[in-house]
Amino acid sequence: MTLRGKAAIVTGAGQGIGRAIALALAGAGADVSLVARTQSAIDGVAEECRRLGVRALPVAGDVSSEEAVKRIVSRTMQEYGRIDILVNNAGMVIPAPVVEIETDDWHRVLAVNLTGPFYFMKYCGREMIAAKRGGKVVNIASTAADRYFPGFGSYSASKAGLLGLSMVFAEEMKPHNINVNAVNVGLTDTPAVRSRLEVDPDELLRPENVADVVLFLVSDAAAGMMGAVVEVVGRRH
Repeated sequence: MTLRGKAAIVTGAGQGIGRAIALALAGAGADVSLVARTQSAIDGVAEECRRLGVRALPVAGDVSSEEAVKRIVSRTMQEYGRIDILVNNAGMVIPAPVVEIETDDWHRVLAVNLTGPFYFMKYCGREMIAAKRGGKVVNIASTAADRYFPGFGSYSASKAGLLGLSMVFAEEMKPHNINVNAVNVGLTDTPAVRSRLEVDPDELLRPENVADVVLFLVSDAAAGMMGAVVEVVGRRH
């Protein structure tokens, strides 16, 4: 399975699932643009990718800012001349019961988890359509989109919305040979999960488990998959 000659954007690439996805794509030969809020979070990951023999562009930016997303897409095009793969992985959780959610927190979660992917699909989609080479989009959703946990109202709403947007985008991109799919991820052994929950790490997915599925979805082997929601849940979800 090779992605040699392809260029990818991975958001939330500084740690956890995003880092694992970036390394998996780089290991398959793709040049990668790595996105996170802070530069320090992605500089090290970029160096790891370069050691795999590919180019890596670490670009700091807030995915909920349309201007930041436009800048990231533009820099990627300047660096690589193409965008073949988009993985929307960046996300955040601010747990609170619905009756206690601060309105600003509600808007922030939806901005990062739903509006950010919309911006990237909008601007990367335009580049993919113009290039007429097809493309691959994978949106990282969550089992919280359709399994409901108290305190996760904003997160569940954002991920359910992301699934809906993914399915519409998949239909719109079919005429352009652009595959759009989503991955519903269960509890994964990441710093964010460990900081919130006391769980046995052996019951959690590894970030690499998710990355392996994403690598398949962006490969030629998944050419027939359009508008799929792939469940990657492990033993604890």
